[in-house]
Amino acid sequence: MEKLKKYLPSILVLLYGGLVSFTKSPFIGDANVFINIKGSIITAVISRYFQWTSRVLIESVLLFVLRSYNGILWIILNILIIFLLYISLKKIFNSKNEIYINYIIMSLIILYTYTDMFSAGWSASTVNYLWPLALGIFSFIPIINILNNNNKSKNVLFLAIPALIFAANQEQAAALIFGFSILSLIYYYIKNKKINYIILVYILISLIGIIFALTCPGNINRLNAETINWFNDYSKLTIIDKTLLSLNNTFDILLSRINYIGILFYSIITYYHIKNKNKIYSIISI
Repeated sequence: MEKLKKYLPSILVLLYGGLVSFTKSPFIGDANVFINIKGSIITAVISRYFQWTSRVLIESVLLFVLRSYNGILWIILNILIIFLLYISLKKIFNSKNEIYINYIIMSLIILYTYTDMFSAGWSASTVNYLWPLALGIFSFIPIINILNNNNKSKNVLFLAIPALIFAANQEQAAALIFGFSILSLIYYYIKNKKINYIILVYILISLIGIIFALTCPGNINRLNAETINWFNDYSKLTIIDKTLLSLNNTFDILLSRINYIGILFYSIITYYHIKNKNKIYSIISI
């Protein structure tokens, strides 16, 4: 019974990954655009770079998995990616392997509304967003080991760096990785009075990802086309209008929709700080 309790979260995540991957056709929405692209993968991604996007590495993987075994490769890899997300969160937030924390992590993953990624095409959205998320979090395991003075950090670097490079090809992930790497470097320096060069590598790779996205001609073309298509009056907005718009959109997602994962996450954080009588953190979390 104890073994079942221990491994049940992992089993449930795998089953859930299989459920959401096998029951969704990979060839829906944007995936049809990719599957109908003719020519080699290299030719396709170069064309997309100049016309639409800087995600050349991500789209290379997407084209490869969609063309392989009629989408079966994507299904298998997507299940593994969901499981990797669970394992990575465990490694980062549950170093003592507390069973109840594993159940919380499992619940947060399962409660996430994966249908959010279905509107633009299941396979295209997962490879562009879920995969960089999972691989980006996985890539931070060595950083957590470094900050905790754990010598295991170098053992997983040969896997973490390729995962980091893939994640940094997604501009939002690159920005997040860059920010967290800067904070990690500052924390490490304050704690140890020296610079850690592995963290500097993370900063460099994520910065390259950001610069690559900002200078990509396809991203500029896409920005102009999407603005005209979806928000033709955007150029007329002031900085205050844009700020209010972003806040309204954010709080609409957080508060006015049935956001189970958000409610659970906020409740856990708030309860933890109130229980431990951390007044400042309690106020912030509320």
